[in-house]
Amino acid sequence: MARLDVKNLKANVGNAQKVFLWEVIIPNPIGGGNVDALRFRAQTAQIPGESIGSIHIDHGNSAGVNFTGRRRIEQTFEMTFIDGEDLLVYRSIRAWMNVIHGNGAGAAGDINSKSDLYLYLIGSNDTDTLKLRVSGAFPLNKPAVSLNYTEDGVVTFSLTFQFDDLQEV
Repeated sequence: MARLDVKNLKANVGNAQKVFLWEVIIPNPIGGGNVDALRFRAQTAQIPGESIGSIHIDHGNSAGVNFTGRRRIEQTFEMTFIDGEDLLVYRSIRAWMNVIHGNGAGAAGDINSKSDLYLYLIGSNDTDTLKLRVSGAFPLNKPAVSLNYTEDGVVTFSLTFQFDDLQEV
């Protein structure tokens, strides 16, 4: 086992993945959303969490035994978007939500109201280090946006997507 020192640390983590080298692509936003606006105006994203459940079985006078259980994926995907005066992100998400609620081309619960999202982590040499497909996603929650006269800022939208599965591609 190698000793933990600066030389070994640099050799193992010298080219650490940067948190700012990523992009999310929604190639087919439902309701006719703007693909480029959703791609280039994404400000924050996250890699969904995963966990393995456990099954505990008591046994006699012992502490018992534990077995691995089901794999669970946190089936929500959080993003924040910055928007321009053209409000392309707002209108894209609103159009998608209108389709889901039956105010557009589809009906509530329609499988056609879902789309796949792709999350790419990008290395410092401009190659993809991780590609994740977030399948069967739809916008679940778009909280209120605070507007005020006391701050000099930009309009951002938080958005929670619900999804069916997460695969590395």
